[in-house]
Formats: sequence, structure tokens, C-alpha cells
Amino acid sequence: MYIVGLMLKSGMDVFIVDSKHWTVMHFAMLASPQVLSKLLEMSAFYQQLRHKDMYGMTPLHVACLAQNPRHIRRIMIQGVTARQLTIKAPKPSSSSTQINLLDWYQDYSPYVSFDTDQIDQDFDWSTIKLCGNPLHWCQCWSTLNRLIDLRVFDVNERDRNGDTPLMAFVKRLPPIRTKPI
Repeated sequence: MYIVGLMLKSGMDVFIVDSKHWTVMHFAMLASPQVLSKLLEMSAFYQQLRHKDMYGMTPLHVACLAQNPRHIRRIMIQGVTARQLTIKAPKPSSSSTQINLLDWYQDYSPYVSFDTDQIDQDFDWSTIKLCGNPLHWCQCWSTLNRLIDLRVFDVNERDRNGDTPLMAFVKRLPPIRTKPI
């Protein structure tokens, strides 16, 4: 962690991307929790969460696809905007598409954060590989009600299976058992 901290303090350009357009935050989603914690201290953290690679994946996609819920938990505790926490199914980006960098890094969606107990108990972390948003992952009625009442997450957002949050929630309900006749 000392080396990571030293590199950040030395003025290293954290917006440099590799050949697949990955930022340091993409790699952090595969690294240890200590590395992620150190990188969360950098001022570019929030902007990097929205950066998409050549396949259309943000750092949170990488954490979802790597089935690394502890990193998503850590980011939710840190607090992010609703737009950053909505993890749409990745689409390949086109080099011909014009990107408005001002819009790219400005995020006016509401800021949300969660406490540790809520994150550990109220979300089904086995479903993060399907992307979506916290409405897809929530398995607690009261937390789901609060998230819906906030009106910051799209209730019609689809995950990688094409499921809406309602579909995802109903799928998790126990099946109805009938008595044999």
C-alpha cells in the first residue's frame, strides 16, 4: 500500500488508460481490499467509476463480473451517486461515437450511501454478476421500499438477463408449495 500511496502523492496521472481503456479503478476491482481503500482516497475516484472501457464496462462491471461483492460493498459505504451505482449491461463502445467529456464526468444524480449492516444483510450479493442496480440486489422489504421512495434508481432498469428489479425480487421469493391430491 505504501507504493500505491507514494505513486498517488507523486502526482501520477490517474486518468491514463491502457490499450483496453481500463483505468486504475478497473484494475482495483480485481485487487485486494487494501488497494481499493487506498485508491478511494484519490480525488478522481468518482469520475473513474463512470469511465467505460472498450467493451462498455465501468469498474463496477468488473467487480460484478468478477463476483467481488466486497468491493461493491466498500464503494456503497463510501457513497456514490445513483448513476454510478446503476450498472447497465455493457455494450461495446464505438470509436466513432463522440463523447462530451463535460457530460461524461459531471453527474447530477443524487448521492447515496449505505451503512455496513444494511449492505451485509439487505442485499443478495450472489446476483451482482448480473449487473443492474441496488433494486435488483435488494432482498429486504423495508430497504427496497426506502430505495423505491427515494426515486433515484430506475425501476425499469434491466440487468444482463433482461430482468427488471421486480422480476429479480419475485424470482427470489420461495415457491408456492401445494399438497398432492
